[in-house]
Amino acid sequence: MSATLTASGIARAHACPAAYALPSVQTPPSEHASAGSAMHAFLDALQTRTRDDALTTVPEEHRAWCAAIDPTRIPRGQPEIALAYDVFSGRARRLDVRAREYAVLETEIAGTCDLYVSAIGTDPARVIDWKTGTWSAATPESHRPQLALYALMLARAEGLDEIRAEVVSIGDDSSVRVVASWDYDLDTLAETAVSVRKTWARVQQARSASSVDVREGEHCRYCPAWNACPAKLAAVRAVLDDVSTLTPDAIGRAYVRAMDLERWAEAVRVAARDAAQGRSLPTGDGRVVVLDSRGRLQLKKAG
Repeated sequence: MSATLTASGIARAHACPAAYALPSVQTPPSEHASAGSAMHAFLDALQTRTRDDALTTVPEEHRAWCAAIDPTRIPRGQPEIALAYDVFSGRARRLDVRAREYAVLETEIAGTCDLYVSAIGTDPARVIDWKTGTWSAATPESHRPQLALYALMLARAEGLDEIRAEVVSIGDDSSVRVVASWDYDLDTLAETAVSVRKTWARVQQARSASSVDVREGEHCRYCPAWNACPAKLAAVRAVLDDVSTLTPDAIGRAYVRAMDLERWAEAVRVAARDAAQGRSLPTGDGRVVVLDSRGRLQLKKAG
């Protein structure tokens, strides 16, 4: 079964509709994803609890990171608002869900915005998305389609003529800063509605096609269909060609090759860490490999 298209995947769906047409494979959360989840939970808790009380919700390995955040830098609003947007009617509605388990109509796209801040005086209402890690903060423009859809959802649900969307980065040093901001009015919201409907239609077309057109790029990161992607499988099968037969002998041979591939991949990672000291490494597809403040390899757009 293919992954459900949600607001967080709208940019990936626009770049490669096949990501939501190919079979989805669940993978365990990465260390970075676990840290991000802990940070999001802490920021949500700050809306209704004291800082010290909110810290009790954070796993010990991430507590120091959260404790160093200046709580006065965190806006006050409504956290974790789940919504559904109908691409045909243009209407949006709030959802009463937990754990982002959405039950929506076929023509609806669901999503959960991190924080909604109501309009204050002359300041417009805001939808805020928390991003953690060097990669997310370094590529704010890649998050624009997601934030635009959140803005559209909230504008329709709340009856707003204008709304601001912000990407707020929580750095490895616990700093809090707005790394991108976009203002939406009636015209730009209407443009967003057209774009979202076209993307939804392209996903439906990909799902009904006999073969899918895969487009690789930065959007492949965290793709739900990575393990089923023909482009990725072709690269793996070039080394592990016997695994597709699934016979015991073939699986045994494939396992030996996989172990060799893992050792080769680790050697590449070590070489990349050494080569990335004080410089970026071009990948040939418009991205570069860099080291973040914790010495971890990261991919980001060149320039």
